Amino acid sequence: MEKSDIQSRRESIQELINVGLFRYMKDVNLYHGRANTSGETFVVKNLNNSGNNTGNLNVSGIQGLYTASEQVAKQFAEARTKKSGGKAEVHKIVGINDDDLIIDLSFELSKIKSESRKKVEAAFANLAKFSVSCALPINFKYKNIYFDVIFPVLKSQKRALYSEGEEKAILKLIKEQYRKTLEECKKTGNRHKLASLYITESQLEKLALDYVFARNTQYLLSIDPVTTIWDSIDGTIVRLNDTTYTVSREYLSAWLYNNHIAGFKFYVQSATIDKKIEICQLVNVKQIMTEKEHGEYLQYMFLLEQVADKMFKNIFSKEIEEFIKTANGSELISYVSKDLACKKLYDKDAGIWEGWNVGQHSACVVDFFNKYYSNSIPESMHSIMKLILLAHDIGKGEAVEKGITQKRANFVCMDTLFDYMNIPTNIRKLVKFVVNDSQRYTSEILLKSGQNESELEQKKFTREKYFIKMLNNECYNILYENFKGKPTSAEVDTLRNLCLILQFCDSGAYTFYAKIKENNAFVSGGNQNFTNSFEMTNKNTPVLKKAQQLGLLLVSNEKEKSRNLEDVTNPLLVL
Repeated sequence: MEKSDIQSRRESIQELINVGLFRYMKDVNLYHGRANTSGETFVVKNLNNSGNNTGNLNVSGIQGLYTASEQVAKQFAEARTKKSGGKAEVHKIVGINDDDLIIDLSFELSKIKSESRKKVEAAFANLAKFSVSCALPINFKYKNIYFDVIFPVLKSQKRALYSEGEEKAILKLIKEQYRKTLEECKKTGNRHKLASLYITESQLEKLALDYVFARNTQYLLSIDPVTTIWDSIDGTIVRLNDTTYTVSREYLSAWLYNNHIAGFKFYVQSATIDKKIEICQLVNVKQIMTEKEHGEYLQYMFLLEQVADKMFKNIFSKEIEEFIKTANGSELISYVSKDLACKKLYDKDAGIWEGWNVGQHSACVVDFFNKYYSNSIPESMHSIMKLILLAHDIGKGEAVEKGITQKRANFVCMDTLFDYMNIPTNIRKLVKFVVNDSQRYTSEILLKSGQNESELEQKKFTREKYFIKMLNNECYNILYENFKGKPTSAEVDTLRNLCLILQFCDSGAYTFYAKIKENNAFVSGGNQNFTNSFEMTNKNTPVLKKAQQLGLLLVSNEKEKSRNLEDVTNPLLVL
């Protein structure tokens, strides 16, 4: 029986842990020392470790955090306080996930036995299987350029590595292939395809080189990861055996994230405390927080998990629930399409510019959730969230065909899905509320502007807080009507989070960040209007800009005060 990719990856990581090249972050005590001159509470999300905006930019394209042992961190804090004033502080830094890893860049592969070295090289080769197109999704606009021009040339060369200067030769071949493809397309008279092939020379070069450099990085990581990472921290050139290669920091960042690598350990000569020390530079800021933040996060997540276990228990059989929680978008659509009535609905045209049907669009929304928001809620909420995502546009094609509103079509068509999946009545009503009713409020909160609603009760509220209050009330009412007993504030939070995440994922499916697999490569659409309404957080997650401004995205560090429904309750978790 063949090993799964997950099992194979775990074994590779264990091999690297055995030789000492990798360590789990949970097994490494890391501290950050600072001088608090502002009096503000230190949180990783507002990181500006160096005192300027560029000092700690690193391979992840985001600011990193320098950490060390507790003793060294104390020395740093005291030295910085003497220099700049303020209060010396030392914070323990922890990873969110138990499988976060640290690489020891002072590790010397040459010093281990040849047998062990072969195992290490095989392990890294396995980790380097991470697809280039996962990190650099093919822009939907240029997919024919990739499939008909760039890929055929790269495949014909049968090489994975190009040294500095050699890229000129491959570019020449790609340009020749482009001209041939263009001429062939003109002869066949395929106007649509011809229009998709028009591109400037500089754009063609960038597309080709981005892909070539990412392939370089993938291959170099399989043969000498330590050198590749070391050199890439400072630039885009890796020197190996007296030959230089250009690498892609974007691919390396994605590779680190995919393999749960949170940072690197190495030795430096510290000018601050005037001695050589071992430090750990944490680069995946999404993965880390202070111990205090982590405790509060765990408490709140545990509360939501208790609520979810109570509210959504036994919706599905244990086997089906496990499948739903781990499945990607296309797997879920394939599963529900076993029912012919469901298949008919998912096969209908979604009426969107990509030309996808309802099933393809729904799969894209599920994958957007899996990639960016699955850590925002406890695992016990994943199955109900994916049921919501499967249901959210199920009536879209039917509405177009019959000339009725999507809300009306959804209301009827959702029961086709619910019948097949044997969903209980109270959960059906809850999902219909999230899909059909809550988006009125979430779109007002996150996408729209203006006043209305009786001038927001004579301006007692801002527009956004007014609609958050209204959404809270609606969540309260739907829970009261369909679940026994008066709902708690945590139950209201739980339902509101589901509503907000649906808005993020449905809107996000039209952005550049959404990816669909086509011809074994990831293709990115990228509706510019939607993309412009999103921004990347320092946690590497695309979020609607208004949500950032409203503080809807981070665990609150404040003690719980009022739990009045007129207040915004706990914020949406995005970690």
